[in-house]
Amino acid sequence: MVALGNLESRGTSVPDLQMKKIRVLIVDEHYAVRQALAARLKAIPQIEVVASASGFTEGLADARKMHPDVV
Repeated sequence: MVALGNLESRGTSVPDLQMKKIRVLIVDEHYAVRQALAARLKAIPQIEVVASASGFTEGLADARKMHPDVV
């Protein structure tokens, strides 16, 4: 869970969190792990899983294309 006080001290207001989703790229060599993590993250309204990659090279290409907030 994100502490709202920390975000406000960095200049991010609480209404901003409601408008912009956190874009996530999942990178893991195990398909089952990627699928399970994606399913859990997709259940959180503030998070958008933008891509899933099986390794470094694929993950780097996806990161350059999708511009995620978190990898």
